[in-house]
Amino acid sequence: MRRVTLATLLLAGCAGRYGYGTTDPARQWPATRVAAESLATAGHFAAADSLLATFASGHSGTAQGAESLYWRAVLDLDPSNLNASPRDALSALDALDEAPHNDAHLTESHILRRVAVLVSSIQRLAEQAASSSDSASAADSATRASRAAAASDRARSKDEEIARLKTELESARAELDKTKEELDRIKKRLATPPRAESTATPP
Repeated sequence: MRRVTLATLLLAGCAGRYGYGTTDPARQWPATRVAAESLATAGHFAAADSLLATFASGHSGTAQGAESLYWRAVLDLDPSNLNASPRDALSALDALDEAPHNDAHLTESHILRRVAVLVSSIQRLAEQAASSSDSASAADSATRASRAAAASDRARSKDEEIARLKTELESARAELDKTKEELDRIKKRLATPPRAESTATPP
């Protein structure tokens, strides 16, 4: 990759020897396109796009300037180009449609536009699906949390009810013990015969 990049830079830097340094876009374009293709092949899409954008700006209104816009759209739609999006490709195609002398790739540009729109729609649907999935997951988590909280409340209520019943049972037992003690005292009193009172008359 380093060799490809170095060769590309040398090609772009020395292109003046082959007419690149002239103002004739017809002589400059072949070297520019080769340099951009080499950069893209090496994965340097941003540098390739910058090279094509500079050429298009410097030679607007020419057939070669229009062709550089076409190649910008092509590189923007490359799946390995993580620096661009279908929207970038549509922007380049819009500029191509407005540029004069754009008939060299007219059919291809229309096809690229349909592809860009389709890819953009697919990406949007994928984002919506991911968002819906996240929302569903969040709702499911909330439901589970709610159910867990409800179960915890039921368990706590059950524990509180058991504790209340135990307290009432202990109170009832204490009251029963008191009642038994009172009954025992009554039984003892009833079991002890009363003293007989003396009726003898003193002498």
